[in-house]
Amino acid sequence: MDTSTVLQLIQEKCNQETKFTTEALITTVHDLFGAGTETISTTLKYGLLLLLKHPQVTAKVQGEIDRVICRNCSPCMQNKSHMPYTKAVVYEIQRYIDIIPTSVPHAVTCDVKFRNYFIPKGTSIIISMTSVLHDNKEFPNSEMFDPAHFLIKSGKFKKSDYFLPFSTEFILTRTH
Repeated sequence: MDTSTVLQLIQEKCNQETKFTTEALITTVHDLFGAGTETISTTLKYGLLLLLKHPQVTAKVQGEIDRVICRNCSPCMQNKSHMPYTKAVVYEIQRYIDIIPTSVPHAVTCDVKFRNYFIPKGTSIIISMTSVLHDNKEFPNSEMFDPAHFLIKSGKFKKSDYFLPFSTEFILTRTH
């Protein structure tokens, strides 16, 4: 723990209404490691299966790796910007396998109006991540595994606002 965290824990120890407790901190760290480990291992498992099923994709990834990373060098973060196809494959794996089909419940913090619906403050909402990750307008033929979903015609990586494999935050307008 860093110094500011320890100081805040000490200051909050006597506050009966605090949510910043040692137990909450331990739970948060546990959740981060647990969720991170699970999503990474799931991405790797399904990624390997998809690469086996799509040898043409595997060959293109291998070709890009061979071009960018020399045989006697270890990969590094600087290589990432020179590997748009490999990045697109990783994004497509996570989009295609839809690791978390629904987001964790969120509570609305104020009254909002969203697409002609009134959602009162405190309402729990659960977002269908599947409907976002398999939106046919953003990802044509969304039922197919296709790294081109994340590439522009020149072969450069294309970011998508619809790529939300783990969770989402919607900005909802307040009602007047």
